[in-house]
Amino acid sequence: MSSKGEYYAAKSDMDDLDTIGDKLAQDLRKSIRTLDHYPILSDPWIEMAEIFGRVAHISTVESSLPSSKQDATLWETEEQALRFLLEDGKLNLCVRILIEFKVAQIESRRDNRGPMIDYFRECDKFEKGLGVILRNAWQHVEVQQTTDVHAVVEHIGGVLAANLQQSALVHDLLRNNDIYQRQEMLVFQYLHDLLKNVEEIRESRLMPIVRENRIFMKTIRNLTEFGTEIIPKHKLLVATALAYLVDTEDFLTHRDQYIIGREDIEDLVRCKEQVLQGLMTDLEKKKSPYSIDQLIPRQYEPIPTGKYTLKKLVVINRHGDRAQIAKELGESYSVTPEVTKRWTELLPQENTQQFLRAVAFTADETNPQTLRPLPPSGQVDLYTGWDFSNLPYGQLTDMGARQLMELGQRLRQNYQNHPAVVPPSLAEAASQMYCRSTNFCRTHQSLRGLLAGLFLDLSRPAEAQESPIRPVITARPRKQETLYPQADANCVAMLRRRGQIFSEDVLRRAVPAYTTLKSKMQRVFRFPDGKINWLHIKEVLLCHDVHNIEPSIPLRKYVKTPENGISLSEEELVASGDVATMTWSILYNDDTLNRMAIGRFLHELLSDMSDSDSNPLKDKTMLMYSGHDSTLVPVLCALKCFDDKWPEYGSSIQFEIVEEKGSQGKFVRVIYNDRVMYPWGSTDAWLPLETFERRLGALRLSESDYTRCCEGEDLSQFAPLQSEEEQARLKEIREDIERETKATTSGN
Repeated sequence: MSSKGEYYAAKSDMDDLDTIGDKLAQDLRKSIRTLDHYPILSDPWIEMAEIFGRVAHISTVESSLPSSKQDATLWETEEQALRFLLEDGKLNLCVRILIEFKVAQIESRRDNRGPMIDYFRECDKFEKGLGVILRNAWQHVEVQQTTDVHAVVEHIGGVLAANLQQSALVHDLLRNNDIYQRQEMLVFQYLHDLLKNVEEIRESRLMPIVRENRIFMKTIRNLTEFGTEIIPKHKLLVATALAYLVDTEDFLTHRDQYIIGREDIEDLVRCKEQVLQGLMTDLEKKKSPYSIDQLIPRQYEPIPTGKYTLKKLVVINRHGDRAQIAKELGESYSVTPEVTKRWTELLPQENTQQFLRAVAFTADETNPQTLRPLPPSGQVDLYTGWDFSNLPYGQLTDMGARQLMELGQRLRQNYQNHPAVVPPSLAEAASQMYCRSTNFCRTHQSLRGLLAGLFLDLSRPAEAQESPIRPVITARPRKQETLYPQADANCVAMLRRRGQIFSEDVLRRAVPAYTTLKSKMQRVFRFPDGKINWLHIKEVLLCHDVHNIEPSIPLRKYVKTPENGISLSEEELVASGDVATMTWSILYNDDTLNRMAIGRFLHELLSDMSDSDSNPLKDKTMLMYSGHDSTLVPVLCALKCFDDKWPEYGSSIQFEIVEEKGSQGKFVRVIYNDRVMYPWGSTDAWLPLETFERRLGALRLSESDYTRCCEGEDLSQFAPLQSEEEQARLKEIREDIERETKATTSGN
């Protein structure tokens, strides 16, 4: 045959194939159009089950084609079966008839009778076919966006509950490997895919239904019951779904509604020990935003009242979730009116503000004994800190206020058996409690949130619980502030010590690929002076990530600047946060530097705790200090308890000072985020108070000693500056500290 003949023959064959393909597509569409809401096990229903089987097979084949790449939309792929289903408006019909079927099947199995038991083959075809179709469809976010997610989530909750009620059946299905196309297992896939795309679906649309249907704890209990039999791939999928869930803003805000009471906590711990712990490495490989430990709520170990009597409680807390402080990151990113509007929307809501106002008065910063007069409105002003003019930047969010309310509730629960120390009412707290905050709006409000959770019933209106006698929150002038390092000015001795122990060479040794990371960060963000502000990067990325702020540079996504096409991988973004953490760990684990950084606060704290008759706070049973991450990290380093993990918003350190019954000896226990710590490598949680004061007191620094050090009167431990180069280095370190202070406290 001539080449021309071969060409026409080949073309004829292709045309025939196209004709066959067109006919199959027409038949497929015709079958899909017959789908309707038929009575279960009726003749048209059984015929529909056959159609679902064929469509599921075609859909699975089409979804495996190379063109059906993971990030492609449905209309960019060759998945005709799913497109026809969507275009003919059959998607939510399929959801409804699947739910109707599963409810009937669960009831039939419970009673162990009825036609669904007898016609199990037809039911199998229906459930597996339709279940797989929906699984394939929900791989595409645009399909999820058109789905009745309320009905789907309720269905997931119903199946998870039935799994536990009919566990023997589920165990049989697992043993026979006949479960992974059934709803008993597919609902985990549905949940995973919905939560993976929670931003696109809209969290406000999805998460309240997830919370109301108690999906989190139902999933945890299913994983505990069946985890040892589920194949590893699916077990990891379930754990990843849980990680997506706990990373949502709704979970962070309403955690107490996801995990309710002791039974939930015990079940969480059981799941961690039996199943989740073994998945930790695989979850980390998938770059889960949460570790296994973060899925488990903290558990406080109560003071053994048979042995000890609580005499005094010290609480040092970090403020709650806040808006970003920095308004720009180099030349590549600066805030927009839309970002400002979004942060304004996230400030504490009116209902939250009412609780914050109801619990305390604020003393004048220069005279702690004088109350600021109430404004003409008669309401407490919540924005009186130094940073009020920066509103909304650096300000506490509604989520942040709720985090501190939750901390207050935990403190009430943890110390409910110690009313002599933790007073039961605001009026009593006024005389028993000392409240001190840095003079920032967010730290004032955070302390108010803690007090609201500690003393008010958050389910009742705040106005109905107001007391004319309330605790007073005191603050100090900036130059006298001790709750974070370098609040007043540049301490020369601290600068000199920093120059001795810290340099970029130290970071290069501590952080893998630091030089490459720094170069890439500079190319992406284009800091004008070439100085990478790692703390600014960390805080802006975290704030944007938590609240899905756009335009943003999300922590777990890729960043690509259109100007130069440079992209940052997820690992590089995480590593940038590690640089900031490592910097503080190196600095504050050095006792000499840390003494100058936090020694004045330790001096203040130990003085406030003392039983000396000269101590005006001697009779106070609770000492409250509201500060920053730059408060907690140096204190933890002074105790040798810092684990190189950045303190979460709302983190707290407690010092429990107790008296031993019988001996009347005094002891101290340190609690960090509800977990017992072992300062200075101690093997006993309870340290003699005298030992505690001596060890911590080694780093205390009185105001006069601080002045002598920092104003250059006592620099005998340092060699004198010898050259202009050394002086220039000192100036550079001073600028570094100023940038760090701005990034963690005062803004640009």
